[in-house]
This record gives sequence, C-alpha cells and structure tokens, in this order.
Amino acid sequence: MWTVGSGSYQFAWNLFPAPAADGTAGNGRVTLNWAAVPDVAGYNVKRSTTSGREYTLVAGGVNCTNYTDLRLSNYTNYYYVVSASAPAARALIAGSRRDSRPDF
Repeated sequence: MWTVGSGSYQFAWNLFPAPAADGTAGNGRVTLNWAAVPDVAGYNVKRSTTSGREYTLVAGGVNCTNYTDLRLSNYTNYYYVVSASAPAARALIAGSRRDSRPDF
C-alpha cells in the first residue's frame, strides 16, 4: 500500500505462471510450443538476437500454444520470450524464454 498526500492506494497483481516454452529449429525457421495458461486473452511472442535484451514483438494476440517464426537467417542465434496477456487489460502476466538457432 502506498500513501501519498491525496490518500492511500493499494494495487493487486494477479500473476499467472509462465508458459513453459520449447522450440525446434528448421531451415530458416523456428517453431515454438508452450503449455497453455488458463484464463488468458492470448500470447505475445518476442524475438532478439541478443540474450536478455532488445526483444521485438513478432506476433501478438496468438490464440494457440505454438508459433512458427519464418524467414530467419540460418546459423544465427535467436532468443524468444513468450508471454501471456490478461483478458481485460492485456497486461503482461508472465514470460518464458527460449533460445534457438536454425542450422541448415
């Protein structure tokens, strides 16, 4: 609870578990699969070529538990974050990271 001059404020966070992600690399693509999280609006998939930073949204509002990222460069490391969205606020609920590299 925070108290400021205009009153006291309390925030409640409803956190869901992170979707457990798995990935399979192919020729110029990576297929991601993850476990469903109950009561979410969808999933967001982000990608980076640097682990832990500069992730870019590649798919938002995914309504299933898999995604294939196409047109990737072979022999390049890609790092992914899959996050679930809350039904109303579409806020970040939880994330799971997966690293993959197409080697064809």
